[in-house]
Amino acid sequence: MGALNTFLTKERAISELRQARTLARQGSNHVHEAIERRIPLLEQDLNELKERISSVEPEFNKLKDIGEQFKDEIKTVRDNKAKAIADSFRTYVLNLGNTFESDFLDYQPELRFMDFLSSGKREAFESELRKGFERYINDKLSEWSKTAEKEMDAAFEQLSRSAVTYGASYTKVTDKINQKLTGQTVRPVSSYTTEDNAPAWAKWAAGLFSLARGNLAGVAMAGAGFDWKNIVLNFITVMGIGGIISVVSGITLGPVGLALLGLGVGVVQADQARKELVKAARKELVKYLPEVAQEQWQPIYDAIKECFDVYEQEVTERMDDDIKARKAELDNLMKQKESHEINREQELARLKQLEADVASQAQKVETAYQNFVNAI
Repeated sequence: MGALNTFLTKERAISELRQARTLARQGSNHVHEAIERRIPLLEQDLNELKERISSVEPEFNKLKDIGEQFKDEIKTVRDNKAKAIADSFRTYVLNLGNTFESDFLDYQPELRFMDFLSSGKREAFESELRKGFERYINDKLSEWSKTAEKEMDAAFEQLSRSAVTYGASYTKVTDKINQKLTGQTVRPVSSYTTEDNAPAWAKWAAGLFSLARGNLAGVAMAGAGFDWKNIVLNFITVMGIGGIISVVSGITLGPVGLALLGLGVGVVQADQARKELVKAARKELVKYLPEVAQEQWQPIYDAIKECFDVYEQEVTERMDDDIKARKAELDNLMKQKESHEINREQELARLKQLEADVASQAQKVETAYQNFVNAI
């Protein structure tokens, strides 16, 4: 209870507040940059504004190209990892028979041979044997899943690094757009880190690896509904274990029972009975392993592929939204100029007040976070 209390009131609370601080920083920085882009454009007449907007169209195309390059890399990693992980599952399952006799010793029920001759007690024994198989298969698949997790960790770590690289390239292009539109450099909020000033989509894409490891520092955008471990491991639990148990559970009747009954009666044969039980179980198990390995290959491949497809979709949507938002800013200003003459002084005062209000709210969140951290 003490550890739980520490987690809830300190560690978890800090993570939650850190996410709020990150979002506040992102919002404040976004408003600052948008206003810094807008103010120089207020002085331009409508025709000049249209020319400048037209001049940055090649840069907007470059932003789309960066997105396509990142999507291609995601697809390449997706195809390689989905096949590698599905292949590893198939190999792992096919090799279970090689070590079954030693592995299953800890899972088989206690064998009282005379009890097995009683039909009522035999049912109880068979029930325990089935449970032993379930625990065995469950533990074996959990063991394999650790390998799959390492493969997925490596994949998302690679994509995380790539997201940082593509994000840096993206920022260079957006800086170029700002320069061509305004004739000057729009500087980010100086008190914030490089991470805070990176594109939101890049922070989200780079933050997934940290999220998978339970480290939410600076990656609040990564909490938006993507968890590859749930997608893969839930699938394995439901389909993998259930599929294997369904085909091996039949061995508790038939072959295993016949093998035991054929031994005859004798206390000295109890140890031999255990060996014969495991041999009979292995014999039946290996019959089904190729079928299980083959049938589960495609579903596991599809489950892994789905993880990367969801990741790609999330990245694409965030990048598209960013590009659309940047274009919407320019369209909004152009429509404003077309509809009426803008009073520059009033508009400037309004924008500066907006920036100050947002910055003030962000600072309140920052102060609350720092006070909480210092108190702990």
